[in-house]
Amino acid sequence: SAYAFRSDENFVSLGTLTVEEQEPARAHNDMAVLCTDEVTGVAYAGGRSGGTSTFFDIDGISLGEGHPLDWNPMGGSLSVRASDGMIIGADIQGASSDKIRITLFDTDWTPTDRIDVPVPQGYAFWPQRLLPFGDGWLLAYLTRDEPQGEGDGDVWVMALDADFNVQ
Repeated sequence: SAYAFRSDENFVSLGTLTVEEQEPARAHNDMAVLCTDEVTGVAYAGGRSGGTSTFFDIDGISLGEGHPLDWNPMGGSLSVRASDGMIIGADIQGASSDKIRITLFDTDWTPTDRIDVPVPQGYAFWPQRLLPFGDGWLLAYLTRDEPQGEGDGDVWVMALDADFNVQ
């Protein structure tokens, strides 16, 4: 199940809402959250029953529209590019990935471009934060030595230019 909690700048509760209740079509852990002036909501990966990854708009304490995603938000990150308002997602494609995939979405959540960013060593997982920084981006992610490893990984921060090239 998935719930949203909203607070003001002083962390005073503004309310709560139920996003989904006992919905097996989506995994409600390791979600990607996006909170900007333009877009606020949460993305969940498809569940074990074969569901579709979905971004849910959240307006204040009201649940808005759900948008099916051609993207894996499990442990991923969402951000908005200030220059044009494009929504940017960072994810990986399976446990044995040596790349992090950057996906650019239009305002209808349709992918418009995909860029594979190679990691310098190990197998990437959990690209937790894609953060605008100057004219480029900072990407925080984890790697493991083994593709299906359990437990801890190594934390990396990667600098990317505006076109998502490693710097």
